[in-house]
Formats: sequence, C-alpha cells, structure tokens
Amino acid sequence: MHSPEYLLGLAKINPELEETAANLDDLHINPSKGFLVGGISAGANFASIVSHLYRDDNISPPLTGVYLSIPPIIPEKVVPEKYKSVYLSLEQNKNAPLLNREVADVFDKHYAVQEPTSLATPILFSSHKNLPKTYFQICGLDPLRDEGFIYEDILRGNGVETKVHVYEGLPHGFWTWFPEAGFTRRFNADCRKGLGWLLGVGE
Repeated sequence: MHSPEYLLGLAKINPELEETAANLDDLHINPSKGFLVGGISAGANFASIVSHLYRDDNISPPLTGVYLSIPPIIPEKVVPEKYKSVYLSLEQNKNAPLLNREVADVFDKHYAVQEPTSLATPILFSSHKNLPKTYFQICGLDPLRDEGFIYEDILRGNGVETKVHVYEGLPHGFWTWFPEAGFTRRFNADCRKGLGWLLGVGE
C-alpha cells in the first residue's frame, strides 16, 4: 500500500467494498446475516479506516461489524493528550519477540511518510460515532498493545459496542509461530466466539 513517494490511499479500498455492497445478490451474500470488515495487524488498520469511510459515504447496506486483531491504530505522534500517560507499550515492549519497537517504527515511517492523515490512522477522523460493533484481539507483549486499548476506549466512549480478548505475556502474532500451543488453541476458540458475537450467533 505504500511507495517512498506516496501512499496508495485507502480510499482505493472503499470503492471495492462499495461495489461488493452494490452486487450482493450476484455474490449470493445476505447482509442480514452479517456484513463485516476485518483484518490482522496491518489489515486491522485498513479495516478500521474502511469502517469510517463506509459510514461517511452512507453506503447501504451498512456494515454490521469490524474485526481488529493486533491493530496498529495510533502512531505515537498522534496519541491524544488524555491517553499519553497510558501509551506505554511501545517502550515497555521495545525488545519483544516477533515485533519490537525498531521494526514497528520502520513500519510507521514508511506507511505515513508525511504527516499522518485519517487514511493512515482512524484516530484522525472527526467522529467515531455510529460505527459497527467492533471485536478486538490484543497481545500483552506487543509494542502495539496500548494502541488497541486506547482505540477501544475511544469507540466505547462514543457509544460503539466493543468486545476485547487479551493475551497476557504473548507477542504480536504469536499464533503463527506456535500453532500447536495451548494459548493458540485458546486464540482460535476466541476467534470463533468473537466473530460469532459480531454475527449475533452463539452469544
């Protein structure tokens, strides 16, 4: 999504979602059963932004849920003042395995070469109201941990339904490296529960 000279704007993604919404019958999609966007890590960033764009464009049918797993949501330079005292994980987990601060900083630098805009971080949208209910997965040993907690608090404070699963002591994307571990089995079970919650089943 990026080159050194310019960002391939996330506005490119929104028309594709709009086209999907306009062709639900041809695609055999029943939005009454759930119409979700979601992603893991960078994909979660994209999903969070697309949910705002979709709302702002007043597209029908509306999205019914958003899945955000280990989301890089809030670059350090745009953390709201009221949350700066709890934005600790970037430093606390700077030497974490799988994703450390040095690598996270490289991604931030190359994802938003210029000053961040709302097409790089959802925190810069003027409103966080009237968004679909949102399911978060957050890793305790992740430099990005507090970005997820802060964004969840912002959404909840704006009347958005949220659900959070936290994996204490585990690093960013741990399940891809330890597929047979008990904590990964828990993660997989949580995915089913969280997506079920978004779809309104198994609650």
